[in-house]
Amino acid sequence: MEQLEIEDCWDLPDDTAVPDLSALGELSAEQTLTLEAQYFDTADLALLLQHHATLRRRTGGLDDGWHLKLPGGDSEEAEQRTQRRELHADLADELPAALAEALPSGVRAEDLEPSVRLSTVRRQRLLATDVGTAELCTDTVTGSLGDRSVTWHELEVELVDGEVAVLEQVGVLLREAGLQPAPISSKVRRVVIELGLS
Repeated sequence: MEQLEIEDCWDLPDDTAVPDLSALGELSAEQTLTLEAQYFDTADLALLLQHHATLRRRTGGLDDGWHLKLPGGDSEEAEQRTQRRELHADLADELPAALAEALPSGVRAEDLEPSVRLSTVRRQRLLATDVGTAELCTDTVTGSLGDRSVTWHELEVELVDGEVAVLEQVGVLLREAGLQPAPISSKVRRVVIELGLS
């Protein structure tokens, strides 16, 4: 299965609460998830650093399985916005053949090894407005590689259906509340950079 992922990522400094967004539309009940994601890459992180792609095996969410994310044409309209092609395969011990075949040119499945691991506590809800629906994910993320780790908080706002304008609506209120775009939108890239590995 393939889809286009469009999302904004916002920084949440410690003890910063997400502002009330109910003025924009209907908010669903909050759901808490604990996500465990093992990323795979080559020894020199070619998948991430050269091809701007990620491959993970994740459990604990509503879309457990393997996910390959490839560049999808980043938007120039908003600094916090990313667009990625996401290919999904069901949970399995080994990398599914369909995703192995979709790896960027020059990256072979047999060269992949475990790299960054992400543990995320996610508080998730939906916001339905008159122009579209967005998924709001308040994340506490711990990323590790070997015996080193880094922890941070962020808010992801992902388009579920409708128009991208719903992300703009949310963004206006977040900026008014003092929030800023996350310094690095990709979680795994943030781990690599903050640990000085890029």
